[in-house]
Amino acid sequence: AMEVHGFHIWRILHFSPFAAKGYEGDGKHTSLDLANRPKRLVRQMDAIVQLAQKHRVAIFLSLHDWLGTVLTDEELAAQADWNRFWAERYKDVLGIFYDIQNEPSVAAEDWPDIVALWNAFLQERYGSDEALRAAWDRNPPEAALPNVPLGNTTDDWYDVRSADRKRFETVLLNRWVKANVDGIRAGDPDALVCVGYLPSMPPADKILGVECTDFSNMHYYGSADRFPMEFKITDRRFQGKGFSLGECGAQEAHDARVQGGVEVPVEASIRRFNAYVHYGPAMGAAFIANWDWKEFDESVFPWGLYQRNSPVAKPWLHTWEQGALLLSLVEPKYESPEVFVCAPDSNRIGPRFNELNGALLRSVELLLDQRVNFGMVNEEDIADLPASAKALFWPVPYCPSDETFDRILAWVKAGGTLYVSGDVQLDRTRKPTRVERREQLGLPSAQAVGPFETPEGAWVQPPVETSVGQGKVVCVPYPLELRGQASDQAIYRHVLDLADVHRIRVEPEDAPVRALSFPTQDGGRVTMVARTTDGEDRLAVTLLEADVSVELQGKGCAFVIRGARGEVLAAESEGAIRVGDELIAQAEGHFGVAALDGKDLRTSRRFLVLPHQCERIELQIGGKLPRVKQCVWLPSQRSGQSGPYAGVLDFTGLAPGRTAVVASHERIEQALSVVQDRLERRAR
Repeated sequence: AMEVHGFHIWRILHFSPFAAKGYEGDGKHTSLDLANRPKRLVRQMDAIVQLAQKHRVAIFLSLHDWLGTVLTDEELAAQADWNRFWAERYKDVLGIFYDIQNEPSVAAEDWPDIVALWNAFLQERYGSDEALRAAWDRNPPEAALPNVPLGNTTDDWYDVRSADRKRFETVLLNRWVKANVDGIRAGDPDALVCVGYLPSMPPADKILGVECTDFSNMHYYGSADRFPMEFKITDRRFQGKGFSLGECGAQEAHDARVQGGVEVPVEASIRRFNAYVHYGPAMGAAFIANWDWKEFDESVFPWGLYQRNSPVAKPWLHTWEQGALLLSLVEPKYESPEVFVCAPDSNRIGPRFNELNGALLRSVELLLDQRVNFGMVNEEDIADLPASAKALFWPVPYCPSDETFDRILAWVKAGGTLYVSGDVQLDRTRKPTRVERREQLGLPSAQAVGPFETPEGAWVQPPVETSVGQGKVVCVPYPLELRGQASDQAIYRHVLDLADVHRIRVEPEDAPVRALSFPTQDGGRVTMVARTTDGEDRLAVTLLEADVSVELQGKGCAFVIRGARGEVLAAESEGAIRVGDELIAQAEGHFGVAALDGKDLRTSRRFLVLPHQCERIELQIGGKLPRVKQCVWLPSQRSGQSGPYAGVLDFTGLAPGRTAVVASHERIEQALSVVQDRLERRAR
């Protein structure tokens, strides 16, 4: 797969040589199939590592695939030893990191050792049978500790037993992750480790499942519109952990094929890859990897970037590589945001999980629409909320722990602005025993009910705004994120205004676009703008801080790159690019222009032109280049065809994927070397 900042990553799936867990009818373990490490596999892996080293390719090694996660101590030790072997073998290899398992899932079964762990979990949580029975009044235990079976779960939000079962799954998940991480660390203490989680949350919680890993990693297959929300909730940078997209791909091409279609949905696939390339880096992604590089020679596999039995690239590969080339012109720098969304762990983990997790995604979506940079935090790690936080959005908390509530209350008193929707009066057992919390937040008393029993009349009540200490609280008296209403955006915007949070200004203000930005190491800034509506019409928007206007077609995206002094170094568009009152370039479709001499696009004399799928691009550089040379340049070669520049770059008839470097005769080699340097960074 290709990482968006210009480096290549190979993700390799390993198949562990031992069987997943199994039980016989009487509840006893079947024998564990621990084969000797196959010599052939070791030879093959060594050859791959040597090849990757030769070409400076990073290996992202999945140590297991499609195995169970609910294992005995013996099986965990076997996995850890397998991991230790590989990590130790390659500990001196540069550019190798580990994905414990491809798309794991957790399924707690009523097996003896799992029941023992379950009872230990309950003992620590409740301490006595009396407390357990009081908490589980909706779904009572069938036996006393330590013999409580897993039992059945329900969708009753008040069923604490079902909530405990879901929370126990995260305990089992992290037990498995920790054992595997410990095995890798035994072989290489400095190795980077993650788990490649599924996009959907029910199989394994991709928020709480990164307790022991070095960074977050998820796969995404689904609606391109949903991608930004699903990806953003894995952001753990508040704890110093990056987040990444380990798998994504041409969903539309795959879906068309499995439904019997033979036409390739090129435009939809390009739009999808543009969304990945723009939303991912703008939200802070460490890397994004496509699944996979090419189709199988022996069968159609629509996920590949190259055609079957052919060196011909699929059109969206050029979206991938030209997006990578543009981003390689900058070095991102982390900036702790002023706004955070707090995942409501105590409420989210339990019955009605999909709806409550959807409420979290809705909160992220509403903030994206506010054109504000923001981060994620969660209740269980609220102590790590950065000092930069000025506004905290806490959607549908309802039953937070006392520790979580007390920490957030102290943060508000110290000057923070808190948004909360629904209520906070219920305790961890979902009983209304914390009515004093509303008074502590300066809120009027109200009947305590769960999120799915909200009276209809509450949905039309205005937010309540209070002051607590030096801070402010805005409470919406209903679970806003569970049911979208026209007023939602205005409420979120008001909270940001109360906190005096910087929002990226766009004109027209009501344009259906999102905007995110991040700083660069040299003091510059990259801004991403994305249209949220469909349509073939072009929407002109101006980023006011950059004084740059671009045009976007339906669901289109664009980057604008500025230097430390505010100079516009690069811009993308799907029509015209204007800096101030000056037209820089225009084309029919997505393209980009970048200055290669560090100057503003209005005064630059050396340009990189990224045509993507465009056949003709008009550069409005007038008489700036009295003696010019056009170099139509192939990414895999030093230079390609060249010729005089006459105001229009015509890519018609050239090999797909070509880009252009435009400069004077005297500066063309210097301009080319800048681009070549970006491509060869991994070789230095």
